[in-house]
Amino acid sequence: MSIITIRPKTPTGADVNAERDRRVKAGASFNVTNHPVPIHVVGDETTQTNLLALATAASARVAQGDASTLTPYRDETNQIHQLTPPQIFELWSLGAAYLSAVYQASWALKDASGGVPADFASDMHWPSA
Repeated sequence: MSIITIRPKTPTGADVNAERDRRVKAGASFNVTNHPVPIHVVGDETTQTNLLALATAASARVAQGDASTLTPYRDETNQIHQLTPPQIFELWSLGAAYLSAVYQASWALKDASGGVPADFASDMHWPSA
């Protein structure tokens, strides 16, 4: 009779990509200047596109001297936030920085000496907002 040893699967770049995508889609909560509560933003393509469009319009308003027109933004918790153009732009900027940090963390994991670490999904390897 032979004994079969089952070894844990060695994590791959595809595993890291799946974890990265999960974290991007889950999103994060961001504190925006002079706004009383955090705003939770997810990273799906529709939300990213919407927030980019709002940030573009906010930039145009600021360039025209309008820093006070309120824009409603419904976050992932279905809470509506009334945000000024600078706040909209800040929210987009925080989200974009978080997205970039998540991607950079995935690159570091895939480029790790010795291969992808077994604990690649641990929060210690990934940014928090």
